[in-house]
Amino acid sequence: MKRRLNIDWKQYLGQELDANKKWIKFKKKFQEAIEECVPKRQAGMSRTRTSRNMNLPMNRRLWSKVKKKQRLWERLNKAKSNGTSVKTCREIEVDYRRLNNQVRNETRNAVKVKEKEVARHVKDNPKIFWKYVASKTRLKPNISELYKNNEKRIMTEGNKDKACVLSDQFSRVFIEEPEGDTPTAAPRNGRDIDSINITKEKINKRRKSTKPTGLWDS
Repeated sequence: MKRRLNIDWKQYLGQELDANKKWIKFKKKFQEAIEECVPKRQAGMSRTRTSRNMNLPMNRRLWSKVKKKQRLWERLNKAKSNGTSVKTCREIEVDYRRLNNQVRNETRNAVKVKEKEVARHVKDNPKIFWKYVASKTRLKPNISELYKNNEKRIMTEGNKDKACVLSDQFSRVFIEEPEGDTPTAAPRNGRDIDSINITKEKINKRRKSTKPTGLWDS
């Protein structure tokens, strides 16, 4: 920001302008420097959300580099859209690429540290291992395009058409309950359990035969 404002102010403001016009011109130049150099924070972005997406143990130093990289990227895009000189854009891009390489290397090292920690406790607590595996293999499949008619010639275009097709299909197969009172279930003629015998030996036997995670259930 100091470099942006380090100009010949007498020549920039001129001698023919009055005090009010000089102030307006100075204010505009100063505001442009603020917009270009002062970082901004987008409302709604939190550390918890970013760490959950990255799924990494982030320390304060790495967080600082990630935020600085994001600010440089925003600054670079704004400089390009505002028609800033090629030299200035290139300087910002060089800083961004340098910091981006540092963040990528440090995040890769953080992943290695986390995977070693998971592997070290895989025998004591296998749930940690399977939870990490599930976080890497979880998929979010999208709904493919659907046919809009029975002849299967016209396809849907976008999510709105898909929602309409699914709504029509669910309405068609929906079972309408008859009017009147809700029927009651017939009474059960079962045998009541008088007593339950629970012992420490039975609990230990059941506990030892239980698998450590539901992922292994057939």
